[in-house]
Amino acid sequence: QIFTLLGASGCGKTTLLRIILGRLKPKKGSVQVFGAIPGGIHSNIPGSGVGFMPQELAMFPSFTIEETLYYFGLLHHIPKDEIVKRTNFMIELLNLPPKNRKIEQCSGGQQRRASIALTLFHSPPLLILDEPTVGVDPLLRLKIWQYLEHLCINNQSRRANNLAFMRFGRILAQDTPDNLLNKYNTSILEDVFLKLCQHDCGEIKQKHSVKKQDSSNNEEPTDIYEPELKAIRSKFHNFTVDKIRLKALFFKNIVNLKRNPLLFFFFLLLPTIQIILFCISVYKSPDNIEIAIFNNDTKSLSKRFMEMIDEKLLHVCIIVNHYDTLDNALQSVIDGKSWVAVEMTDKFSAAYRRRAKNPSDLNEEDFNNSKIKLYPDQTDNFIHNVIENSLMNSYQKFVESVANSFGYNPSTVRIPVVVQEIIHGELNLESGYILLENLIAGSLVAIIYTTPLLMSAMVLVMERKDNIIERTFVNGATSIEVFLTHLITLMFSLILQVIILLFVSVIVFDVEILGPLTEVYLMLYLQGLTGIFIGLLISAISKNEIVALVSFFLNLIIFLMNEIQCI
Repeated sequence: QIFTLLGASGCGKTTLLRIILGRLKPKKGSVQVFGAIPGGIHSNIPGSGVGFMPQELAMFPSFTIEETLYYFGLLHHIPKDEIVKRTNFMIELLNLPPKNRKIEQCSGGQQRRASIALTLFHSPPLLILDEPTVGVDPLLRLKIWQYLEHLCINNQSRRANNLAFMRFGRILAQDTPDNLLNKYNTSILEDVFLKLCQHDCGEIKQKHSVKKQDSSNNEEPTDIYEPELKAIRSKFHNFTVDKIRLKALFFKNIVNLKRNPLLFFFFLLLPTIQIILFCISVYKSPDNIEIAIFNNDTKSLSKRFMEMIDEKLLHVCIIVNHYDTLDNALQSVIDGKSWVAVEMTDKFSAAYRRRAKNPSDLNEEDFNNSKIKLYPDQTDNFIHNVIENSLMNSYQKFVESVANSFGYNPSTVRIPVVVQEIIHGELNLESGYILLENLIAGSLVAIIYTTPLLMSAMVLVMERKDNIIERTFVNGATSIEVFLTHLITLMFSLILQVIILLFVSVIVFDVEILGPLTEVYLMLYLQGLTGIFIGLLISAISKNEIVALVSFFLNLIIFLMNEIQCI
């Protein structure tokens, strides 16, 4: 039988179709198709029991006609040889372009015919066409109905076995076209619909006051449908996974990656570029650090201290610039030419000798003259710490040499703090300060988390935007299958992404890893996997790409705040 449902836009036709397809559940009443409730365990709807052509194109633009039919054919367990035969048959029947032509390269009419081919491809017992001729010219509309002649559909209404008019979610009348025309004494169905609407308006006015009073006493909504997000139902509750459908969904994901090189660039090359730029911009160790020395002392001890600075302690090259006045040394720091000014008074050597020989009798003047005074620029804390540690080590060696010259044991003037046992890592003061090795771990964690997060956050949103995922569900795929295929595809891509990032860091930029490489890889992979899971969650609950991006940036802000707290 052929049933035609007519009504104005927004009257509920598409909603009713989604209930029949098992994609929405009615709040009141029930729907049965072929004796079973759509979406139930005993129903093959959604699935092979129905062919659905939505108003939208709902096909992957980057797929060829052959790939599109192959994908949907696999969802219905059609053997590969049979898919090839049916593809050739549909191309000939619907006068489609060559099968290697992409959907986006087809004209609007060709795309609509390709959509009809998908609907008919698995020979379903129930065929649902949601405004198949909307937005097409009359000649193309005639051709579309000619393509459907084998189903006895030549005209959208007059050749139907049964016809119903819908308005505001209600069926106004249902009968054969001829009976409706005779009953309302008209020659065209548009006049029948007009009379039905006029009659319905009169009934609505009579019942308006009663409905208004009822609505004030009853806070329950009058809409018989649940919100879409809460009402989506299908066979997903049993968590069954079909291997053939998984194969089809994997095929779809792989072709999408091949046909969208920007996705490949974003997921693999962009993180690589990020880590390369980071490693280049962060110098491996501070070098050629200039300090300004004002030494007003001509004796041996001040010269000995300056010799200690010139030894390049901790592999840090210290450039010493001598100034004849303290003001000039300070001005070099003010002008940004030096990082610190060092002052030693003219009585430094004599006062330091008295301090070393008899510290108990040292007066205030000698105590001040024996000091090495620093005037640092602390705008860069890392450089300041490097200079401070370097000068402290230089001073330690200077003190030991002075003690040795006075006949003391140098060990007595060393700081009595000793690293007894290292629990984690290693102590290697001679390796110097490598800023990159201190920051590379945080950078890798941030990159390996945010990139998969953004990638996975947009996966389902973009498919939902073009109504592609809805058509996939109608053709039998379950949510768990869609989730698993996207998850596994992203997981395999993440394996390659982590390998590339570690290769760039360890091999290209010679970053030292303290510990097993496998543990480092596993920790980074798990961090990226966390981003994938959170991204898929965002993608599942976001209605559009704007909501997904906002959720992504909120999650990114929380992540960065946690990273800063850890630092």
